[in-house]
Amino acid sequence: MAEPALSTLSRYGKSFRFAGRLLEHGQLQEAAKLYQFCRWVDDIADESEHAELAAKQLNHINDSLSGKINSCGQTLDEFIRFFKRHEISTALPMTLVNGVQSDLSPARIHDQDELIQYAYKVAGVVGLMMCPILGADKRGCDFAIDLGVAMQLTNIARDVKEDAEMGRRYLPFSWCPHSPEEILSEDEQIRQTTANSIKRLLQLAEQYYASARIGLQFLPPKSRRAIAVALSVYRHIGVLIEQQHYQYWLPRCVVPTYKKILVAAKALWQLPSVAPINTLKHHKELHQSLSQLKPTNSDAL
Repeated sequence: MAEPALSTLSRYGKSFRFAGRLLEHGQLQEAAKLYQFCRWVDDIADESEHAELAAKQLNHINDSLSGKINSCGQTLDEFIRFFKRHEISTALPMTLVNGVQSDLSPARIHDQDELIQYAYKVAGVVGLMMCPILGADKRGCDFAIDLGVAMQLTNIARDVKEDAEMGRRYLPFSWCPHSPEEILSEDEQIRQTTANSIKRLLQLAEQYYASARIGLQFLPPKSRRAIAVALSVYRHIGVLIEQQHYQYWLPRCVVPTYKKILVAAKALWQLPSVAPINTLKHHKELHQSLSQLKPTNSDAL
């Protein structure tokens, strides 16, 4: 399962694969398996021709994760063993599946709170699931959530056009009161409103990236370096979007390899000196909208 997982990561998660070179090989393999699970779930929602069939498949995954079904199929059985091996609560992948299920109906995010909740379900929980793989101190879980949220906000900013073509709008309606069809139009006023919303989205992402950067201290040295690079390379997508003046109708922004190397070198050079973990405080306001979603304690991992 390791080689197919690494192949999936190399094909679809180029930024993560690039940063993964700094991990120990065993850690990289396990991180790739987690990515493979996330990609598998995501593809069910995105590639199925019928929403009803995709919903049935996703419900089957959650029923299997929860133990309602004993015979799950070889692929799912292997993922379940993976979660057990790392002592990851099945509540976390189930939350991911629930988040992806929401994409089966036309995505229409209403406000910022709903946006953060969605980002937590499809990416924040991935940060939590990565913690045991990376050897993170459990006290850093909130910061791991923030990195996932930040990266998802970057994804949304990058994919506004592609999402609109699929009938989806993740930009909050309170910021961007336009339908996906209107976002795809050439109306200058709509384009400006949408571009301003993308700018606001990336400013929000910056708050979560800043918190995640503090959380690097909860990781052992090798993991800390790898995640610092992943954070900086992924964040640079937003930098390119800004340089493109948020013109989402242009081709999507991609960080070229030479730029990844430069960004990675800068990230490693600027790694903060290790501080006593007990002095690091998480900004609770970042998770105000997640009180009903987050695990109640670190044992949920």
